[in-house]
Amino acid sequence: MQKKTASFIFFLLLLVVSYACTKQASSLATAENSQAIVGKVLYTGSVAADGCGYIISAKGKRLKPVNLDQAFRQNGLDILFTYQVSNQEFSCGMQATKLTTVDILSIKKR
Repeated sequence: MQKKTASFIFFLLLLVVSYACTKQASSLATAENSQAIVGKVLYTGSVAADGCGYIISAKGKRLKPVNLDQAFRQNGLDILFTYQVSNQEFSCGMQATKLTTVDILSIKKR
């Protein structure tokens, strides 16, 4: 009975580790295959005062970066960047505007 339990636990651990490695590899593949797009950093006001903080406007969309570097937190800054959609939700403002959250993969000033 102990052999079956140990085998089952080993199988579960192997499954978890393989899933974690697969997820990371696909994330890296997305970063390598992405094309950089043009955007503009906008400061919409403090979240505490019903603003949305720093957002990126690109291709008619408003994106909320979860990892925007301090060097790029400049209102009106034109940028070239790649991103991956994040699984986090973000709402802001008096009307609870929902923004798509993104992880910045690469960014540079334009």
